[in-house]
Amino acid sequence: DRVMAIAFKQARDAFLKSMSRPSGVEPNLFSRSWIAKRIKRSETFVKVNWEKDPYDVKEKPKSGAPLKLSQNTVAVIENNSCKKKRSGKVVAEEILKKRGKAVTPRLVSLYRDRLGLKAFHEIKKPKITEKNREDRLWFCDYLSNWQEDNFLHIAPSDEFYLYVDRKPNSRNDIIWAKSSEEIPDEIRYRLVGAHPACFGIFICFTAVQVFWSAKEVGQSWDGNYFRKMLSDHVIPFLKDPENVVDPNSVVFLHDRAPCMSALETQSLLRESGIDFFGNSEWPGHSPDLNPTENLGAIIKERVERLMQLREERSLDTMKQLFRGVINNIANDTTLLQTLLKSMRKR
Repeated sequence: DRVMAIAFKQARDAFLKSMSRPSGVEPNLFSRSWIAKRIKRSETFVKVNWEKDPYDVKEKPKSGAPLKLSQNTVAVIENNSCKKKRSGKVVAEEILKKRGKAVTPRLVSLYRDRLGLKAFHEIKKPKITEKNREDRLWFCDYLSNWQEDNFLHIAPSDEFYLYVDRKPNSRNDIIWAKSSEEIPDEIRYRLVGAHPACFGIFICFTAVQVFWSAKEVGQSWDGNYFRKMLSDHVIPFLKDPENVVDPNSVVFLHDRAPCMSALETQSLLRESGIDFFGNSEWPGHSPDLNPTENLGAIIKERVERLMQLREERSLDTMKQLFRGVINNIANDTTLLQTLLKSMRKR
């Protein structure tokens, strides 16, 4: 910023010289006020560095120098701790609006680091609209006559990612706090890691068996990918008597993701002869009704617990641990049947 201020000053002198104006006259184009706004610093900063030589700024500042922020500016940053949607950019804009001081998002992040604040990822709850409520009530009424044993014929599915360290969806999904105790109880969170490695998993399970498929590197989870997986793996899996209670009574359940709710995917399922809950039956935004969400949470928890015991936190290590966890779950029919039967209470 000091170099920029000096560069603007030199440009201003060249402009005055070309226009044959006296050096004491400042044109509006290169006034100190305009330059301060341009580099987002105060006019005092520009004034202090106005007459300096560019070589004066080549020395590095002393490490550990305190951040020069006023108490009111500090209060704004502290008041935005333990709150949602408070990225460095949002806080910097609030400081500019309330205090009239231009602060960079980087400065906000540095100051949070000096305070010992940590980044926590908010785990968002599903959005339930009035239409979703009506669809959920209709679906519950639709299955009101089902008993617990009827739900053993359902084959729910879902896809999720396993992270070596949890990654937020965006900077505004981060909550800054010194410790987890400061975060309000109504906010669910997880400590954020930097650039975590991950891999995608698709799971479909029945009362007696589990099918899973890892997403290939560089492969997008689009409609074509899912339809190929359904044709080559999922449909044959559901038609195998060893994998289901009754092949003639199995009901496939998907989460209405775009790749699953696509007309081509729905047509493929109808042509296969597999019964399933269509787009007009399964309510959207209802992960709490899908027991695969619970199975995925169990898998993540077990893998993360095992990862904590390993010195090497790598993607290969996590994949190895995942295979062991999923094999144990596939043999635990009691867990699988308990999850399916729980749909009656949901």
